[in-house]
Amino acid sequence: MSDGAGTPTPYSPLHHEHDDNRHRVGSSYQAIPIPDRSARKSRSHFFSSVASPGNINSLAAFANSYQRAQSFRSISIEPRITASRSYFKDDEELIDPSTFAPSPMGRKISTVFAVRPYTHSPNTTFDEAAIDDQHSFLDHSFTDYVASRQPSFASSIFPPPGSGLSRALSDEVGSVVLRQVETHDGTKLTMLAPQSTIPQTIFNCINALIGIGLLALSRAMVHAGLYCGTVLIIYSVAITYWTATLLSDCMDTDPSICTYADIGYKAYGPKARLFVSLLFTIELLGVGVSLMVLFADSLHALFPEISLIQFKWIAFVILTPFSFFPLRVLSHISLIGIISTISLVFLIFFCGIIKKTAPGSLIDPAYTSYYPASALSLFVSYGIILGPFGSHSLFPALKADLVSPHKFKSCLKTTYSVGFFADASMAYLGFFMFGAGLLNEITQSVLLTTGYPKFVYFLASVFVSLIPVAKTPINALPIINITEFLFNITPQQLEYAGKPETLRTKFASALIKIGVNLTFVVLGILYPEFDKIIGLSGSSLCTLICIILPCAFYLKLCKPRNKWFYYLVMVVALILGVVGTVSAFLI
Repeated sequence: MSDGAGTPTPYSPLHHEHDDNRHRVGSSYQAIPIPDRSARKSRSHFFSSVASPGNINSLAAFANSYQRAQSFRSISIEPRITASRSYFKDDEELIDPSTFAPSPMGRKISTVFAVRPYTHSPNTTFDEAAIDDQHSFLDHSFTDYVASRQPSFASSIFPPPGSGLSRALSDEVGSVVLRQVETHDGTKLTMLAPQSTIPQTIFNCINALIGIGLLALSRAMVHAGLYCGTVLIIYSVAITYWTATLLSDCMDTDPSICTYADIGYKAYGPKARLFVSLLFTIELLGVGVSLMVLFADSLHALFPEISLIQFKWIAFVILTPFSFFPLRVLSHISLIGIISTISLVFLIFFCGIIKKTAPGSLIDPAYTSYYPASALSLFVSYGIILGPFGSHSLFPALKADLVSPHKFKSCLKTTYSVGFFADASMAYLGFFMFGAGLLNEITQSVLLTTGYPKFVYFLASVFVSLIPVAKTPINALPIINITEFLFNITPQQLEYAGKPETLRTKFASALIKIGVNLTFVVLGILYPEFDKIIGLSGSSLCTLICIILPCAFYLKLCKPRNKWFYYLVMVVALILGVVGTVSAFLI
């Protein structure tokens, strides 16, 4: 059992008796602190106490946390629309055996650990209707158990050596903590306890927030002018931070909520989950298209003899093979994306201070405007500026993995402070360096401007080329997963059906992977302007996902007193979103 200090009791499958003196909380969710799960000196027991807390922020722990975050990204589209919880089947959480991260297409905890989790009373059954009841989780208790993942146990209990699960367990020796959440009516849910620390969560949130959208922010400033552009940047960071905290408050109403779609289901039922999944699918398509366009635009600036369309087909040939890599590999590759993006910010700043004359200089700034040229330009800039500040689809999953969920809002403050600094820096750098002559992406302007050292062009082209390589495969993975799920050819579906993975299923899976990347290319050819893609996504999808829906969920689940204010925010956001979307098509 968990005592007052938050130390989980070792769990033995042979011991079913338990003390009824559990850690209980009042009317809000409070997570029990989870100690370190690093390797212990003694490894002779399968269930044993967790070792010293000194390594929870080690590089290995950061790598594991980052991999789980990428796992959340890879399953952001929900396959089980009617399920009340994304990661639960019966009364157990579903987890990916290769990453030990929650997954709606994973396996039950009892299957992964080859033991029956903490037993329920004989007369207790899982009732989805009870879970969906608004008040069912307002009175609950927690019990944490330590489950070892030692290779010696894996070799004797799990499938023979060579299986994916056995290798995953053998790769990392340590422990996981299983958590039981008990409702006031006695229903118990078994799940993985949160594992990420505050620094790890901040890192994952920053990685989610800072993306390729910042490369178009300078162009947005040109559209909006200095004054209006500054107002829109401040508005965007403020409104999206605030709505992210609303999602956090919504999660506190139910400790089993793990995803954005879970919040939607809790508020409005399965139709909301379906609507959210459709929005995420369109959003991921937009990101994939923008990555293809970014790759082609940047390399075309260096090699103008090769057309933009040819570069997009080259991108298809280069990037498609990465879709065949497992998530464990893709999560490490995707780290290159955030490194390249941050590096570009510093590289462009360096370019601005070493060049003495315009264009492309901060010492001799280019001609800039203080106001937008037209109302149409202003509304186009709204979507471009709002887009980079929207990562709300991942924030609920990152909070669910945080050991101290009550500190998630502090993580958001740090995240948005860093995001605001990075995005605003890139917006003003390009605006003052190139002014009205700025192209669709600031990197394209840098590559076409003479007067910089030769290594600048090399580094800029390398960083820009690496971003699509790092991000496109992990971005395509949710669409690939949901498509395979619809055709009943995911490994989990084949396993549950008792069917082997045949040449036919492998061929179908390969066609889906190729088809998703082909879709990115075709749409990139049909809609080739990077800044307009970002603007369209920001004004339509980001307005819905990051402003309107969080307010709607909060109104339904938390029932604030000043409801009129939330309705006002939703109406204003809807008007701006519609006008911005139409402007993105017209300009």
